[in-house]
Amino acid sequence: MFENWFSQMNEFILSHPHWIAKLDFLLRVKCGILTALMGIFVYLIYKEQSKPAGKPKKSPYRFVA
Repeated sequence: MFENWFSQMNEFILSHPHWIAKLDFLLRVKCGILTALMGIFVYLIYKEQSKPAGKPKKSPYRFVA
């Protein structure tokens, strides 16, 4: 069932070169968006790791004996 549908789609796309160009453009846009998202997440990871430790904060609920 799926093989037949895929073969029909391949025949359609190969017979229409403007569709190949559109699909190529969309693939490049998708790759660019995924690369940008990856860059954002990597930036957030490095930003979080580079925070200075500072003084440890004391909890107001700490029991002092």
